[in-house]
Amino acid sequence: MYNKFEEILRSRSLENVGTVGFHPAITALKIHRVLAAITLLIAAFMIWTHLDYRTNPFLYTEVNGTHTMTATALLGFSIALFLGGVFHRPAPVPTALYALVLLLCVARLMEFVVFLHEPVTHAFDLVFSNNGLTHVRMGGNTAISLALLSLGALLRRWHASVAFVVVIFGLILPSVAALGYSYRHADLYDMMSPFTTAMLLMVGTSKLLVFVRSPFLRPFMTTSHWAVIARRQIAFFVVGVWSMGYFIEIFAHVGAVEILVGGVIWLFVGTFLLSGPVFERSDHARRQLEREAMRAATIDPLTGLLNRRAVQSIQVRSDAERRTTPASTFGVILCDIDHFKSVNDTAGHEVGDAVLYEVAQCLRGHVRSSDLVARWGGEEFVIILPSADVAGAMIVAEKLRKAVSSTVAWTHRGTAKPVTLSFGVSSYDETGPYNLEASIYDADTALYLAKTGGRNRVVQAKDRPVVAPPTQPFDRPAPLLH
Repeated sequence: MYNKFEEILRSRSLENVGTVGFHPAITALKIHRVLAAITLLIAAFMIWTHLDYRTNPFLYTEVNGTHTMTATALLGFSIALFLGGVFHRPAPVPTALYALVLLLCVARLMEFVVFLHEPVTHAFDLVFSNNGLTHVRMGGNTAISLALLSLGALLRRWHASVAFVVVIFGLILPSVAALGYSYRHADLYDMMSPFTTAMLLMVGTSKLLVFVRSPFLRPFMTTSHWAVIARRQIAFFVVGVWSMGYFIEIFAHVGAVEILVGGVIWLFVGTFLLSGPVFERSDHARRQLEREAMRAATIDPLTGLLNRRAVQSIQVRSDAERRTTPASTFGVILCDIDHFKSVNDTAGHEVGDAVLYEVAQCLRGHVRSSDLVARWGGEEFVIILPSADVAGAMIVAEKLRKAVSSTVAWTHRGTAKPVTLSFGVSSYDETGPYNLEASIYDADTALYLAKTGGRNRVVQAKDRPVVAPPTQPFDRPAPLLH
């Protein structure tokens, strides 16, 4: 019987076991503010350098520097990032700054396609001309990236998913420029200066991290094992793909295709090898939580016995296996502590709980290891005896009655009062018309007779006609007195 119960426990699954934390999301928000602050400082320093040539003029030159128009736009964008939050509340100052950056970028793009001259850029050159530096103007790639990032920031209030995608597109061009610098591609150097590339990547990433509550990022920003695996896989793929590109660039003259194919294969293999231990730990933790939850749901915390739900689970399993397992006879004993209410009323519930525990231990200690003892409810216990007929169950019940009355007692005013049980006994055969449910029904009727007949006795259930079992499983029926 216990083996069957173990099979039941292992065959069940629990949903939503355990909880997850959001520490990665909190860390992401901290990184968001740090990136915004760093960009703000760099942009402000570049603008100050243009105003005062004596402030570290060798930090960047006309070739690799950022134009004041770009630096001003990045300064406004980073201030808006730093002042904004992760919620969709109206924020007038950040919204105004994002709108100004967007207008500035649109004006710069119009200078490329509409105007024959550059009035906006020329205005910045006039304001910031103290040191004589005339960096390369804001490029189209920079203007497009900043425009997309600003547009995504403005759209977030109305449609977060669309805004997230727009921000992603805004990060593509600076990412390509960063790859060009890392691979030393001279053709990509002119896309945007290194300082502009770095600042765009920082503000773009900072803006992306604001979406931690969106459906896109929220699953990745938890402490769940899936999120841990996903973050590791993303990092592994980014580093792996970049490394493959680097080696292909070095050995492009020979074996480039082989390097690409072999690299992708080992990238996948490495990803699975990296994820395997995390999946194993996750599954182990899930199984452990499942066992603990099942134990909490099927074990009575006071007595340590199985509870009513566990017996019902065994009944469901028994009905499903009646035609696939060898036939077996089960003895069923239902017992109840006599005058238990007087124990609680006289000595208190602590003494009553102690009596329940002692009775449970006595019952468990005087049956076979294969027998099932469960707390049926209140002061009632049920014992199921595999391979025992009603005569054998009667013998066991009488043994249990004597064991409890001779070993379990409670004390009131210095006087020991023995604890007695009343027993109802029945049995059923898996090949017969009755099952465990009907047998407990009969045992309950016999227990009622034992109670009305004087208590502290064992009564065998009367033979029943062949009828259907009760419609409500395990509900106590009115006793059949005959």
